[in-house]
Amino acid sequence: MKSVDAYFEKYQLFEDKTEEQSQPLELGETLEIKNLNYQIADKTILEDLNLIFERGKEYAVLGDSGSGKSTLLYILSGRIENYTGEIILDDKVLEPSEYKELRSITSYTPQEGHIFMDTVLANVTLWDNTVGDLARKSLKRLAIDAFATPDQALFSNGRTLSGGQKQRIAVARALIKPNNMILLDESTANLDKRTALSIENTFLDDPAATVVIVTHRLFKENEHKFDDIIRLSS
Repeated sequence: MKSVDAYFEKYQLFEDKTEEQSQPLELGETLEIKNLNYQIADKTILEDLNLIFERGKEYAVLGDSGSGKSTLLYILSGRIENYTGEIILDDKVLEPSEYKELRSITSYTPQEGHIFMDTVLANVTLWDNTVGDLARKSLKRLAIDAFATPDQALFSNGRTLSGGQKQRIAVARALIKPNNMILLDESTANLDKRTALSIENTFLDDPAATVVIVTHRLFKENEHKFDDIIRLSS
């Protein structure tokens, strides 16, 4: 069941659209969350949340467990739709029917990205042959080529890889979409400090990148590189 998740996500992006539906979204200058509320059963996860993310800037999201950090990324990436409030792309207020289209302008990386039983390159491109060159560059930028070749076959869920190696492959997927907003959900949690800093710097030192990083550890060495530090309370 886990192995087909990516297929269903791709299918949702390309499902048939009626003439009344909007054109595909493009990441403009700002993505704003206004008066956003989200509940699960009777538990409030996010309440009256107001945030503005600007293109080309970097954001860190901190907070205790249960404060809604991951939920925020799920909303930004179109993986949660049953909330109230507004999502505003530049000056356009998105309709609820457009929420899932946020997937087309974001690159979401969870803490434990799934590894498919295929080559390293296929695990990065997710079988999109048009981004092969970018994927190979990503393998080098994240030093994945130090432990695996692009054509090396992997077992399902990467059982021969360490947690850190699997995280690098998952993060590499975000690098092949340079125009998207990059959402990293504890994506360096299983890495040693030196490697985690190196990967963070891959994004933070790119002036064109728009990055939102959820983390439980904010490195002092990189704190000054964030344009804003968002603290959520539970």
